[in-house]
Amino acid sequence: MTKNQLKTVVITGGSSGIGLDTARVLLESPSFRVVLIGRERGKLENAAISLGEGVSQRVSIIACDLSKSSQIESAIKRLQGDFKAIYGLINNAGVYPFGGATTTTEKIWDQTFDINLKA
Repeated sequence: MTKNQLKTVVITGGSSGIGLDTARVLLESPSFRVVLIGRERGKLENAAISLGEGVSQRVSIIACDLSKSSQIESAIKRLQGDFKAIYGLINNAGVYPFGGATTTTEKIWDQTFDINLKA
């Protein structure tokens, strides 16, 4: 399968956990390439390495803080420039702070809504 025939799947929260495991499963098929999106470039680079050399040409990374609209817009522009089409989106990114409604700070509420709902 040529590079242009690959189905591109974007995975937010792709540097660990469910996002990274989803990428691993998709890459078992030679039909897919994945774009891992996460906040920390170093973690994304390590995630891409962990997927293995055999698939490295089918893995791209984009560092993006999904709580910031300007970074989301930049990521979208990069995706539009780098890939002919996006086959799928796995919007896996999320934060899960612990605390009650009366003890959670406004900053934590805002971060949770920005990442879990708005992104």
